[in-house]
Amino acid sequence: LFEEMEEKDTHLFSELQTRKNAVTGLDYDVAPYSESTEDKKIRDFVADCLFSLDGIDEAILDMLDAIGKGYSLAELIWRIDGGRAVIAGISWIHAKKAVFYERGAANQWQRSYEVPKILTEEEPINGEVMPPFKLVYHRYKARSGYDTRAGLLRVCAWMYLFKNYSLKDWVSFAEVFGMPLRLGKYDPSAGKEDKDALVAAIRSLGSDAAGIISKNTEIEFVEAIKNAGTNNIYETLANFCDRQMSKAILGQTATTEGTPGKLGNEDAQDLVRHDLNKADCEALSSTIRRQIIRPLVGWNFGWDKTLPWFKILYERPEDLESLMNVYKGASEIGQPLSQEHISERFKIPLPKKGETVLTPPAGGFPPISAKVRPQAGDVPLGRVIVAAATPAG
Repeated sequence: LFEEMEEKDTHLFSELQTRKNAVTGLDYDVAPYSESTEDKKIRDFVADCLFSLDGIDEAILDMLDAIGKGYSLAELIWRIDGGRAVIAGISWIHAKKAVFYERGAANQWQRSYEVPKILTEEEPINGEVMPPFKLVYHRYKARSGYDTRAGLLRVCAWMYLFKNYSLKDWVSFAEVFGMPLRLGKYDPSAGKEDKDALVAAIRSLGSDAAGIISKNTEIEFVEAIKNAGTNNIYETLANFCDRQMSKAILGQTATTEGTPGKLGNEDAQDLVRHDLNKADCEALSSTIRRQIIRPLVGWNFGWDKTLPWFKILYERPEDLESLMNVYKGASEIGQPLSQEHISERFKIPLPKKGETVLTPPAGGFPPISAKVRPQAGDVPLGRVIVAAATPAG
C-alpha cells in the first residue's frame, strides 16, 4: 500500500522527497569521543571507512525510507583489508522481507521480535535471524507503538484514500462534462433484444457518433447544464487532502500553498519544520553510530573502546558578523579570549609554523567603507590593506 501511495500520488511523493532531501542535503562529519590520541586515531579510521565507501549517500537515503514506513532495512557487506575489518557496501533490503513476530504462535504479540527476522530463500515464511552487526535496522517513531504502525504513510493513508476516489470520480465527471445526456425511449411492447439494441446504439453514439435503431424507438439528447460552480467539489476535496498530508509530513502547508517571492527560493531544509528535521538527523545519527560505527570500532580496536560521534550538521548557519560584534564587545571590556576558542568558533585555522601571519597596521584596520591608498610593501587582503607580514613563531 505504501509503495502504491508513493507511486500514484505526485503530491505525496514530492512531500516525502522534500522531507528526505532536508537531511541528505546536509553535510555530516565524524568527531572523536574525546581529544585523546587514541580517540582521534579511532575517529580517523572510522571517517576514512565511511567517507571512502561507495554509495554512502544512497544508503542514508534508503535508511530515511523509515520516515514513511516506520522502519527500514539494510545489510552490511564486510571484507578484510590489510588485517582490518571494513565495510565494502551497504545493501538495501525490501521492507516486505521483515518478520516482526513468530507466525502461528498461540500469542503472537508476546512473541514479537525486537529486531525483525529477514525472509530468505531458506526461510521464506518464518525468516532468519541475521548475524550480529549484519543488519542495519533504522526506526522512525512518529508516535508510540509498534514500528510498523509508527510511519507517516500510515497517517496519510486515509487522506490518500479519499483523494484517490475523488480523483477517480473527477476524471469520470470530466469525461462526460458538457456532453448531452443520451436518453433512449422504447415502446412498452419492446422485448429484451430491442432494449439491448437501444442501449448499444446509445453507447455507440458516445464514441462513434453513429448507430441504428428501429422506428419504434427514440433517442433524445438532453443538454447538460454547464454551471462552473458545481464541479469544484472534487478539486476542493483533493486540495484538502493534500494540505493534511503536507501537515503530517512537513509540519506545515506554506511550502505547497506558496508564499510569493519567498519559499520558492528556500533550501529544502527550510521547507521542513526545524524540529522534524532535527529529529530525523539525530535518529539517523544514532542508528549509524550504534549499528555501523560500533562494529567498525569493536572489531578493529576492541569492544571496550569509546565510539566517535556521527554528526549531521542540521543547525542553521550562525550570523558570524553579529557574533563577531559580540566577541569584539567582550574584548573591549576586558574579557579574556583564547585564540583556540576564536579559531574553533569561526572555523579559522590557527597559523602553522613557517606560515605568514597578517598583522594590522598601526592604529588598527580602517573601516571597511573607508578608502585606503596602498603603500609600497603592503599586502592586499580583500577590501582592507595589511601593512605588515611576519613569519609565525
